[in-house]
Amino acid sequence: MRMKIPYAALLALPVAASAQLTEIPEFTGEYSEGFEGSAGGFLPCVEPAVFDGQAELCSTLAHTTTGWSFRCQIFPMEGARFYGSANPGTA
Repeated sequence: MRMKIPYAALLALPVAASAQLTEIPEFTGEYSEGFEGSAGGFLPCVEPAVFDGQAELCSTLAHTTTGWSFRCQIFPMEGARFYGSANPGTA
């Protein structure tokens, strides 16, 4: 069954796509994480616990690495390591 979309709805699409962006300043908190002491590997959780041991960062395939290259190459902006999940749909 085909749906009929009113022309007014089609005209509203470009307006929604051009919404104003608001810059959010860098978060500065009591704890930070650089993943420098992380074990790497595809583990259920990043080891050791993150934010000076205050939290666990878990995914089915949690990974800390010096670079990521599947379809493109990604490197950390600061430090030597960063976090990524090899399982789509998880943090």
